[in-house]
Amino acid sequence: MKMVMALVLALAALVRIPAAPAAEEPAGPVTVAIFDFEAPSGNLREIGPQVADLLAAGLSGRPGIRLVERAELKKVLAELGLGKTGIVAPDEAAEAGKVLGARVLVIGRVFTIDSELVIVARTIGTETTRVFADSAQGMVSDPLAPVILELGEKVGDTITARRAELAPPREEATDPVAELCGRLAGKQLPRVRVKIEEEHISRPVIDPAAETEFILILRRCGFEVVEGGEEVLSDWARKYFRDSSAEVPRALEDVDILIVGEAFSEGGGRTGNLVTAKGRLEVRALDAKTGKILAVDRRTETAVDLAESIAAKTALQAAARDSAVRIIPEMTQGWSAE
Repeated sequence: MKMVMALVLALAALVRIPAAPAAEEPAGPVTVAIFDFEAPSGNLREIGPQVADLLAAGLSGRPGIRLVERAELKKVLAELGLGKTGIVAPDEAAEAGKVLGARVLVIGRVFTIDSELVIVARTIGTETTRVFADSAQGMVSDPLAPVILELGEKVGDTITARRAELAPPREEATDPVAELCGRLAGKQLPRVRVKIEEEHISRPVIDPAAETEFILILRRCGFEVVEGGEEVLSDWARKYFRDSSAEVPRALEDVDILIVGEAFSEGGGRTGNLVTAKGRLEVRALDAKTGKILAVDRRTETAVDLAESIAAKTALQAAARDSAVRIIPEMTQGWSAE
């Protein structure tokens, strides 16, 4: 009890931890999530969360560090079904960190060796998986505040000094679909039909995620996508994937290119309430007049969500986007050559 009271009284002394020696700061602060520290049963059990709270209070004054609110962290852990005992494993912390947008995690442990109290903190980069450890210790009978102060300084220095290894600068994201549309601008484009059969193992398919993504990208780039005659196109596509020599029906020759494919998705593992799903897509672009293959591609993608059906659709959508970016310019060039 005396140790707990000492922690509470020490809060005022930890409002700001002195900054590390001046160094060149990367652009923008790095987002850090501090999890409850693990502690053995007995008098130390209630110290773990308080150590994390006091570290957060101290690190909040560090330039270049943006802390995830502790209340928001606990809310996300509850939604994911993690940390029911107050402690999370490193892989669980990484999952929660990604949901929160934290690029750096701090987890730790409090324990005793003989009459000495030891606190160990591990600072983890969620994207690089790099881990750096810091520790501080003092006598069990002594006030704990100086120990936490020392550890806070070390953790803050580690995040500042090892920023490039924990959370390296991100390259500016580019939109591959926008780049594709830019390359096709001003060119004569073929008329297209799209049919991608889709199945989710053990569950009914609600909407055609891969087909919708293909149509969306084609229209965005200025292609005329012809719809209608779905039954004829669907029947022929199924025959074609069983026998590639199946002739294209005349009813489908009102376009220049047929994009046909098969896609399936299946649920994978589960971490807390998060579900992983995989989606695989195989697609071909054919000359509607001759049946000649103009482009072919295959993709497998993985997605994570709270709902298996959404994770599965997201995986197929990602596979379709990547595939479309690859085969659309190839099929357009092949059609132009024909």
